[in-house]
Amino acid sequence: MQLRELHIKRFGAFKDQSVAGLRPGLNLLYGENEAGKTTLLQFVRWVLFGEGAMFADHYAPEDGGKQEGSLECESVSGEAVTIQRSVQSKQKTQVRVATPSRTVENQQNLNPFLGYIPAALYKNVYAFTIEELQQLDFVKDDEVKQRIVGAGLGLGAVSLSGIRKSLNDRREALFKVRGRTQTLNALTTEIREKEAQLKTMQAELVQYDALHAEIESLMQRRDALKEPLAAANRQAQRLNTLLELFPKFVEWEGLEEALQKRDGVPDLAEAVIVEFHGLRTDWESLKKQCEEKEQTLVRLQAECDGIQVNTALLQREAEAVTLNQSSESVRNVVKELDGVQSECREKTESLQRQLMEIGPEWDEAALRTFREGEACKQHARKVQEGMTDAAQKVSTAHSTLDDYRERKARNQAEQGPVPPEFLWMAMGVAVLSVAAGIAAWVAGFMLGALFGIAGLVLAGVAAWRVRRRAPTGDAVDSLEQHYRAEVAQAESAQKQLHDAWQRWLTERGFHAALDPVDFIVLMGTVKNLQETLREIGKLKQRIERMQDELSRARERVAKLAATLPDFQVNEDVRINIELLGKQYDAHRRAHDAWEQKQASLQEHRKQFDHLEQRRQEKRQALNDLLLKIGVKDENEFLDRVEVCKQVQKLKDKIDSVRSIIESRVGRGDAFDAFIVEVKGTDPDRIQADLTEVQGRANELEKRMQEIDQKLGGCQQEQKRLANNDALFEAQSQLEMRRHRLDRAGRDWAVATLALTVLDQSLEAYQKTHQPAVYRAASEWFKVITGGAYASVDYKMETDTVDVRAASGEIKRVEHLSRGTREQLYLALRLALIQEYEKDSEPLPVLMDDVWVNFDDARRDRFVAVLAEFAKTRQVVVLSCHAASRQLCRQHGAHEVSLPTP
Repeated sequence: MQLRELHIKRFGAFKDQSVAGLRPGLNLLYGENEAGKTTLLQFVRWVLFGEGAMFADHYAPEDGGKQEGSLECESVSGEAVTIQRSVQSKQKTQVRVATPSRTVENQQNLNPFLGYIPAALYKNVYAFTIEELQQLDFVKDDEVKQRIVGAGLGLGAVSLSGIRKSLNDRREALFKVRGRTQTLNALTTEIREKEAQLKTMQAELVQYDALHAEIESLMQRRDALKEPLAAANRQAQRLNTLLELFPKFVEWEGLEEALQKRDGVPDLAEAVIVEFHGLRTDWESLKKQCEEKEQTLVRLQAECDGIQVNTALLQREAEAVTLNQSSESVRNVVKELDGVQSECREKTESLQRQLMEIGPEWDEAALRTFREGEACKQHARKVQEGMTDAAQKVSTAHSTLDDYRERKARNQAEQGPVPPEFLWMAMGVAVLSVAAGIAAWVAGFMLGALFGIAGLVLAGVAAWRVRRRAPTGDAVDSLEQHYRAEVAQAESAQKQLHDAWQRWLTERGFHAALDPVDFIVLMGTVKNLQETLREIGKLKQRIERMQDELSRARERVAKLAATLPDFQVNEDVRINIELLGKQYDAHRRAHDAWEQKQASLQEHRKQFDHLEQRRQEKRQALNDLLLKIGVKDENEFLDRVEVCKQVQKLKDKIDSVRSIIESRVGRGDAFDAFIVEVKGTDPDRIQADLTEVQGRANELEKRMQEIDQKLGGCQQEQKRLANNDALFEAQSQLEMRRHRLDRAGRDWAVATLALTVLDQSLEAYQKTHQPAVYRAASEWFKVITGGAYASVDYKMETDTVDVRAASGEIKRVEHLSRGTREQLYLALRLALIQEYEKDSEPLPVLMDDVWVNFDDARRDRFVAVLAEFAKTRQVVVLSCHAASRQLCRQHGAHEVSLPTP
């Protein structure tokens, strides 16, 4: 069987964790310190064998719960096996084994899956830690050897040499052939001495036999008196019974005579009496119920008659309900009507004022039918643009005329102070300067060119001044007239446009003083007024609806008030509605109460009729019963019942007395014999016979007592002789020693048998198993040590284990280094596993950091050996060392990493 998954629900530091992915062959569980490797090894041991139900505290769950977990395994045949174990108490665990075909419980059913391997053997050989491997280091060589042999036998840490020595010491302490102080030897001697002493003491008791013969004679005489005494006592008891029961006999006889006198009274069956009383009780109960129901009917009728209902008002239920439902609406109408009317008046007055501002011909009808707002606004914008353009033209014409007049006045002011002769002379100088400049430039003098340029400038200024003074008076007047004509033309066009605008306004009823901008604003006002007019219309419609609703409410109030003679109509319709609603609700409740009373009245009448019918049926049944019995009425029936009761009472008393007599003398024939005997005698005769019999019995009793006194004296003397203290003490000591001898003999036999079986079992095991184990261990040990050691030798004659070096040198185990000893122990374990699994189920092998003390070369060789060993089984190595991890990977190990703590 091999491991596939470990599921730990609660164990040590683990809680709800799993380890999966284990495969056949070599597996490496790698994790850092405190990752829980050793805990996992202990967990596997615990699930398989139940070890750990009382583990140390560090394996108890940290959350305080109970240990629980499971192993997912696979058998050699490939069948899935789930082993689940949980702690039930400090002394008990529960295990469950599940396969696809069945589920079993308890360790006995798990053992077949494990090949019946002992738990100690699995712990010593299959699953171990470095500490358990190293703990062999502190014992002597012989103990080491015995520990390994013990592992093969499944004895765990038990030493076979210690067991054998203990058994042998125990046997020799109990018995030796020529010993004196041993338990069996000493007890045999003491028993012989006590038997001789006891025989001497018994020989001295010569009176014992004589007393025994006299006791036998007295016992025979006593037995001869027993029967006459018993007969006398029986006769005295019978006579005493007759005497004591005679008054009861007299009473019984009188009761029988009284019963015979009433022999002609007809008997009434108990069932008839019960039936009569049942019918009478039912009739009386029904009669009472009818009376109570009749009173209820009278009360309900009075209550119905006392309820006043206005049917005329209730017939107008629809109007009352409608009026009641409209109460809130009417209340709101009354509350809001004045405000709505006031709002309507204010809006109407404001509308009229604003219409007067628009034009004299404007009223609500004109406002309502006006639909040219947008067209008028477009026309006004065009007129505004035309007026703006005309005004701009007038302004431009005036500006041109004014500019002309200003230039004219300024020119006249500038031409006045400059003489014309000076201007002509300046022009001459300029001409000369230009001519001189041209000549100088032609001659190559650049400075002369400057004089030419200055002359040209001077000539230009003079010509400009001459031109400014040139215009005549006729030209100036003509230009001014032209500008004046343009001004007049622009103003005329502006006036025509304004007159046309005013005519357009007048034709449409608007004030002629409006300019286009104001008109556009006015169109917005018209639109707002149209909206106001629509609001006024809505308000008027709302007012009309409110008034209609009030009118309908007043009409309903008048109709409902007509059905109430004492109702006074109020001016406030709201008060009328509230009062009428209360009146209607009151009469509706009264009507509902009346209907409920009527329904209850009908139901009670039905119940009354039913009860009355049942009462009459019971009365008729009662009369029929009386007629059947043959009596006139109930009183006669009751008298007959009373007589029957007296007769029954006599019978009961007769039976009681008879029972008392029968309890003393017996039933049937014994009772009849007693009656016959007592009838033929009287108390005095019985008393005389009793006195005579009692005297005879007393005489026999006296003789019996005398014999008993003599017999008691003889027995007491015999007992005194037999109970002599020395004799009793000797007998007690003899029995105690015999018991101790028997118990010591059994102990010696058990120890001898155990020692023989142990020797035979060990010899058989050594002959059949140990040679093969040590041969295999030698091969593994040789490979691991690289040939440094050739074999592991077991010497049968000395029962010791040694190792032989390659040089032939024999070394004892304790002389080996720690690492070499651990390699030897591992080789022996591998050999034992190999040998054990020839006839048993292969099981997973678990090793926790077992090669930490090996050098690099031997560690490499051991891992190679382990990989070879794991080819036909499952080996799980637990380690926290990176070097071990790398080495296992190199040899094809499958790695399963544990979570970082």
